[in-house]
Amino acid sequence: MLLDLRTIYLVTGVTAIVLGLIQYFASHVADEPGWLRGSGVSLLLLGTGMALGASRDHLPFALSTPVGNAATVLGYLLLLASMRSLARSQPRWLAHGVVAVGLVVLLTWAYPEADDFATRIAVVSVLCALCDAWIAFLGWRIYRRERLITARMVGACFTLTALLLLVRAGLAAFSQAGPTLFAQASTPFYWLSLMAAPIVTLRAMLLVLLAHERSQRAWEALAHRDALTGASNRLGLRKVFNRDRRRHALAHGRSLLLIDADRLKQLNDSHGHAAGDQMLRTLARVATDSAPADATVARLGGDEFAVLLPGQDLDAAARVAHAIRQAFHAWSAQAYPDTLPTVSVGMAHCMDSRTTKADLLARADAALYAAKQAGRDRVFGAVEKDVREWPAQAAPGAAQAPLR
Repeated sequence: MLLDLRTIYLVTGVTAIVLGLIQYFASHVADEPGWLRGSGVSLLLLGTGMALGASRDHLPFALSTPVGNAATVLGYLLLLASMRSLARSQPRWLAHGVVAVGLVVLLTWAYPEADDFATRIAVVSVLCALCDAWIAFLGWRIYRRERLITARMVGACFTLTALLLLVRAGLAAFSQAGPTLFAQASTPFYWLSLMAAPIVTLRAMLLVLLAHERSQRAWEALAHRDALTGASNRLGLRKVFNRDRRRHALAHGRSLLLIDADRLKQLNDSHGHAAGDQMLRTLARVATDSAPADATVARLGGDEFAVLLPGQDLDAAARVAHAIRQAFHAWSAQAYPDTLPTVSVGMAHCMDSRTTKADLLARADAALYAAKQAGRDRVFGAVEKDVREWPAQAAPGAAQAPLR
């Protein structure tokens, strides 16, 4: 009784209906309700189709078989449309509806007799396999684009069920399915149906996990991102710093730039806070464009930014700092020549993973303070216990005398 196919079909169908109701009502409070509502209705249809198939001995043939098959195919098509919505590929709902109506007509009137069991199984299995193959393709595409682990699981699971359904169609086409769905318990068709029934229904929950992982990643990105400038924030900088500490030591260590915008208060007083916000956004963009691709630009608060440069010594970091300073100066000279905001930069460098972020920030902050004291619009670096200025055209290692 435990492996009775009819019982498993009935239990799986009821489970799918319950899960479908949960998804449907949950869609009213979801961030992306369209795909979840469609997935819920598809589970309701799939569960209804399986329950009707399991009850075929107790229901009229016209209700249990044609209606059950039509509900199953409609459920698959709606699941495909929901997956396309989840993949953000803009499903054509009208086209899906026309195809669904056509398939319902085909299954209801083309095979009206009970003796057409094998043909109906083959046709329904092929149609469902095509839907699964398309969903698998969308899952793999999401994985390649967003690197979501659950998207890979969706691709693998729907690839498996597409293959199972094609094998099922082949067995039915070559008269290996038997006279009814629940006959001949020892045949390959029986065991194939036994494996496929729970998987076909419960795999829809993978779509919920996929949406959850995507939502979690989006919230994590927001938590590590500065809302005004789009740069990382303190949490994002700490995450990258700790991640790099766990890796092996870089050949040239890593450097940190601490950037402070000069004359922000004067700009706000003269042109308003909107101009100050524009300046901060421009500084973040200039820093991102001037730094290497593996650098991390973060806004620490107010008008202070940090740029973490893995694998860069102080000479290389100074070139990045001056590129930022000069690009920002060119923008401010054109946008606000009366106030002429500039940036001051402090640099620090470490070679080993034992240096903490707080230590590196403290040394860079000391260099930044020296740059401010020296007249602003300058680049200073912390070397051991001293701070030195790095002029724009200085040769590697040609820093000026230390400031005491």
